[in-house]
Amino acid sequence: MNIIPRSLSQPIWLSLCRFYTRSPIIGVLGHVDHGKTTLIDNLRKTNNVLQEAGGITQQNSIFQHKMLEEDFKFTIVDTPGHAAFSKMRATGTVLTDVAILVVDAAEGVKPQTRECIQILKDNEVPIVVALNKIDLPDANVELCYEMLFEEGIETEQIGGNVPSVSISALKGTNVLELMQTVKKLTDSLDLNAVTDGFTEAVLFDIKPEKRKKYRLRLCVDTTA
Repeated sequence: MNIIPRSLSQPIWLSLCRFYTRSPIIGVLGHVDHGKTTLIDNLRKTNNVLQEAGGITQQNSIFQHKMLEEDFKFTIVDTPGHAAFSKMRATGTVLTDVAILVVDAAEGVKPQTRECIQILKDNEVPIVVALNKIDLPDANVELCYEMLFEEGIETEQIGGNVPSVSISALKGTNVLELMQTVKKLTDSLDLNAVTDGFTEAVLFDIKPEKRKKYRLRLCVDTTA
């Protein structure tokens, strides 16, 4: 694989010389503190939420994971939910095949929830709604369905076609069911990969190493 340098304002172009089997890319979006990182921590069995500055995600991050229960390998893009990171959310969304829209079942739809919904609609990204924090006493799933309907998201529970799963990311309740729902949706998509030629890659971060070398973390778009 050869990297052709370009200016920072342009995409990074890669020359692909072999076949790539592409796993689905799943974006995790939602309002700040609605539980995106907790959900990802549950999937990865990590505790990154305690390491984030101010307790909130402040950058896009990406990783690959495999659910042994479902033999399901996928790439997760975690996007920040704070109002200050709109451009990062938009960048992360462009990459995704399916989006998990995380909504706090006690708070419902909030400003960044609406922004995420609009970005997903603009990019025609299929959505699975994760109604999180159902373990809280003031959780109101039915009200969330109504609030989402007002934003044009018609969940299956009210006769629409958008899958929705009620979960507790903190306790792990229904997280497997959520990912089974995501897998079912990704299985219906035609996720082909190119075998040769040029493609784009989004650069997530660069880490310096010894002898003036750098480690790059990229998400390569191999869509045919």
